[in-house]
Amino acid sequence: MFHAGSYRSLTVHCHICIWAQWFPLLLILSIAHGSQAQSINTHSNKRNITIPSTSAQIVYTPFVCNASTALTNPRCDGAWQIIDLHKQTFVSTNGPAPASANIIPQMFLRFRASALYLSTSALSNSTTNITVSNNGTSTAAVFNSSVGVIAVINLPEAETTTVAITYIPDADAPFPSRLDIGSLMLTVSDNPATSVFLPSMTLPPSSAPPTFTPHPTSTNTPSQSAEPQPQSASNRTKIAEAVGITIGLGLGLTAFSVLGYVCWRRRRRRRPPGEGDSESSGTSGVPPPSRRNGNGNGTGNERTRRARKLWT
Repeated sequence: MFHAGSYRSLTVHCHICIWAQWFPLLLILSIAHGSQAQSINTHSNKRNITIPSTSAQIVYTPFVCNASTALTNPRCDGAWQIIDLHKQTFVSTNGPAPASANIIPQMFLRFRASALYLSTSALSNSTTNITVSNNGTSTAAVFNSSVGVIAVINLPEAETTTVAITYIPDADAPFPSRLDIGSLMLTVSDNPATSVFLPSMTLPPSSAPPTFTPHPTSTNTPSQSAEPQPQSASNRTKIAEAVGITIGLGLGLTAFSVLGYVCWRRRRRRRPPGEGDSESSGTSGVPPPSRRNGNGNGTGNERTRRARKLWT
């Protein structure tokens, strides 16, 4: 880990030096000699502040997995993982993978300081892009992460600087390369508050690793998804009542109709013979017209009655 005061005067092998045209920025990709890193800062009014790679102010995409999550979650293969090497903590990645939707790993940090020093592990060997943005301008460089220390100096401390580290996949490499980010050190003036040299991030926060729990346990705090449940239950109750009323009315009317029909049939069967004919003839009391024979002299029934009387 890097601590304040552990940086000596800089004697480095400079690989890439880029001067920005809009603001005085010198990007130095250097090799750290031995276990101690080096620094350009020699002013007494400056001090170095160490930021661990696991700080909440650093944003990693797609997400970061701790040691226990990396063993149980297969999607951590294409994400960042927290590892320990030689008693130091690093945030490491082996590049994008199908398990994590092939999202290219990136790191973002916003700060106010005159210099930034970022360390990598001895096993880090990936091709990496670093982009430094300040006051609407950007400077970028591509380097191999095996350099050990990346120094960004001559920054305007009064303005906010954004640094983005991007893993560059190498399709021709026989084995996946790795990028290990160690601690970061900022050179600031005097003794500012943390909110001054580490302003709040405006970048989207890193997403949490997806979980595979089939049935999540309920908590005491009600979630937002549980709020619409009373309204849904009320709607279901209203629908059930409407369906019940409709079915009840239908069954009641059907039963009433069947009962009325049965009573009408029974009443009709209990009538004496001929009652139906008298009812059908009306209530005026006028007898039905008698049928006449062929000569027009009365009905055939009257002649029959006369014949029976003569016979007797």
